[in-house]
Amino acid sequence: MVKLIAWNIARRAEAWRYLLDTDADVALLQEAAAPPADVARRLDIDPAPWQTAGAGVNRTWRAATVRLSSRVEVQWVESKPVADASPGELAVSRPGTLSAAIVTPPNGRPFVVASMYAPWERPHATTESR
Repeated sequence: MVKLIAWNIARRAEAWRYLLDTDADVALLQEAAAPPADVARRLDIDPAPWQTAGAGVNRTWRAATVRLSSRVEVQWVESKPVADASPGELAVSRPGTLSAAIVTPPNGRPFVVASMYAPWERPHATTESR
């Protein structure tokens, strides 16, 4: 059995340290900022840049797929902007909002996992956010 964590870590550095202490195999993270260097050395993280594209906003976080254990093999699937993707490639309308991988357990068939989120361009009027 493969153990997965899906978590919007909201750019919190301490969340990365928590992941080190889990018994999970793969983490599907949203709003992940780059991990602290000491943590990054202990994890296999998809190679996408640490940013989410969008309307002149500097979003230094993204969706991420992370291998947490050696019990599984992980092959990351590169996503490309819709305009740059060829047939058969994973197209995404906003780079940084989708991370995908093929996970292969030791005694099982490979399967696809994806981490995704949708950033707001502007908060909806009912949220009373400015």
